[in-house]
Amino acid sequence: MSDTQKHTKPNVPNLRFPGFEGEWEEYVNEKLFSITKEKNKTRQYNTVLSASQTEGMVERDSLGIDIKFEAESVSGYKVVKPGEYVIHLRSFQGGFAFSNKIGICSPAYTILHPHEALSYGFLREYFMSQKFIDSLRIVTYGIRDGKSISVEEWMKLKTSIPKSLIEQQKISSFLNLIDERISIQNKVIEDLICIKSSTTKRLLNTRDIPGQIVTLGEITEVISRRNKNRTIYPMYSVTNDRGFIPQSEQFEDREMVGEDIGAYRIIQKGEIAYNPARINVGSIALYKEEQPCMISSLYVCIRVRPGVCEKWLIQVLQSEQLINYYNLYAEGGVRLYLFYPNFSKIKVFMPAFEQQKKIADALEAIESKIELEKSVLVRYHLAKQALLSQLFI
Repeated sequence: MSDTQKHTKPNVPNLRFPGFEGEWEEYVNEKLFSITKEKNKTRQYNTVLSASQTEGMVERDSLGIDIKFEAESVSGYKVVKPGEYVIHLRSFQGGFAFSNKIGICSPAYTILHPHEALSYGFLREYFMSQKFIDSLRIVTYGIRDGKSISVEEWMKLKTSIPKSLIEQQKISSFLNLIDERISIQNKVIEDLICIKSSTTKRLLNTRDIPGQIVTLGEITEVISRRNKNRTIYPMYSVTNDRGFIPQSEQFEDREMVGEDIGAYRIIQKGEIAYNPARINVGSIALYKEEQPCMISSLYVCIRVRPGVCEKWLIQVLQSEQLINYYNLYAEGGVRLYLFYPNFSKIKVFMPAFEQQKKIADALEAIESKIELEKSVLVRYHLAKQALLSQLFI
């Protein structure tokens, strides 16, 4: 045996189900599929299909896509038959679907007729995997910035698959179980968000507890603490979905080179900041870190007055009711701005301090549960990606 043969790596995945042996077969895609180009010239078919990531090829009407077209225009659509595959290369995400019905689809799709007995589930997972998408980027790197791939290039790519259809199906079934668990986890998070929304409305709008109607100006005050000493603090931004985040996470290439940080505002724990141009989409947050941070001078910064719980107030300020008020009180032309003078005029119902704390604690408990379930979802996705890298070649 030659030295080359001794060091040749077998064409098998790193992780494999018991009972399956032998190397996987490597094919050029044009050996697995042929391209069909049959057009609907006689307008024989009028069922328009679209590729769905979860259900394969489905009738476009079922996706809620309302596209009007003349009957004559479908003569240029491609005919899709049961057992054929459809791929959308322009999306550059390996979009891949199987058709179990006859119909027509947009000319933008490529229709593939298989030459071998293949598991759609296996192929879909492979062609949607990061490993395969990365191989597409290698093919197109420096040509079209990795944004698209031609049909001819795709057909020249190599695909390794198990010789056994049963092994293909076993891999597909296993990954499908993970997808189902991910889907369940998404539903858990969606349900918790709905619970948070309904609980927020109930707790913040109740009039069954002692309280009073106050303006935001009566319970908050503006702070304008500039970084006059040019101390280096962490630089943060306020987002509508994650609250305060390091600016590096929002703008990866952002560097404070040559900037006069003396103009930036300093925010301390328990203080609130909002973007006057984006508060109407929820860009307002409470700063919870121990160490002070810097934010842009464009933000409006406030703090609560004595007798007000800042954790309760941020729940009020992020509520759907207040976001609707922001649009009513904002000023401007093409873009609306809500600066503190108008912000301070908005009225809210304020319960006693102890009740404020109870409401804040209840809502924060739900938020903590949502964040916990989101972290579980991230772990599921990471676990699937790790398995994909080991189950495929």
